[in-house]
Amino acid sequence: MDRILILDNDAAHADALVRALRRMDRSIETCADTRLAIAKCLTDATDVLIVVPASPRDWKEQLSATCATLKSRVDHPAVLCVLRWMPQGPMDRLFGDALGIEVQHER
Repeated sequence: MDRILILDNDAAHADALVRALRRMDRSIETCADTRLAIAKCLTDATDVLIVVPASPRDWKEQLSATCATLKSRVDHPAVLCVLRWMPQGPMDRLFGDALGIEVQHER
């Protein structure tokens, strides 16, 4: 069973993601703090980290720092970024490609 950690400071949104993923028979935890989420990924056997940034203002810095820390380990989790605002052309996806992660916009 995949272990998924959702990093999202919006509790209602995180709960909706948990409900959707539980139907797929996954073990899911949520965390609202980036530092705590990274620590969990480094100590637990997390398979997937879903990052839901709070705002378009600093999401790239948050994601870059998170990925850099996690990728220092050989067994780092896969990272998926879910953006909750309108796409700004292909740049968001290309930024994720450069980090080796998938960036999706919520519809």
